[in-house]
Amino acid sequence: MVEEFSNYLNRPPYMSEVQTSQAVINVKELCDVGESFEALVGLLTEGMKDYRTQIRNARSLASQAWGNNIYIDLQIFVEEIREGIKVDKIKDACDDLVEDIKEMIVAVGTTMKTEGKVLSVGIYFPSGQNQVSQSRLDMYEEVDLGCWVDFLVAYYTARGHL
Repeated sequence: MVEEFSNYLNRPPYMSEVQTSQAVINVKELCDVGESFEALVGLLTEGMKDYRTQIRNARSLASQAWGNNIYIDLQIFVEEIREGIKVDKIKDACDDLVEDIKEMIVAVGTTMKTEGKVLSVGIYFPSGQNQVSQSRLDMYEEVDLGCWVDFLVAYYTARGHL
């Protein structure tokens, strides 16, 4: 189904316009991803003063040029964090999360514009505080991922945006 939908979007009139992707996930793996995600995000939030430049760089590399700049690819972001922050506990947390993400992802469908730029699922991470939507932050709180909201607040505060 993912392949069929991707093929549909890669035909005229959409092929030069659509910047999208879709992922099929194994929901049984969500808890493991959530736990690994919380562990890494907690470490990054705790060390935000030291890591904000590497986080900004990883965020930039995980976003799509000309795409929706408020969501980034989670796996690419985590892999770039691992490369940018040379702290063993951060690297280990990144490895755990990437492994769990790979176990969760069954298939990813892309269009011509997103091919090679999307490996997993997107996560809300606007480039600037002025793009933040309170309703989207509330959504993360509601699904018990308030750690991501705390991370975003720490990130924008460290960058002088809050």
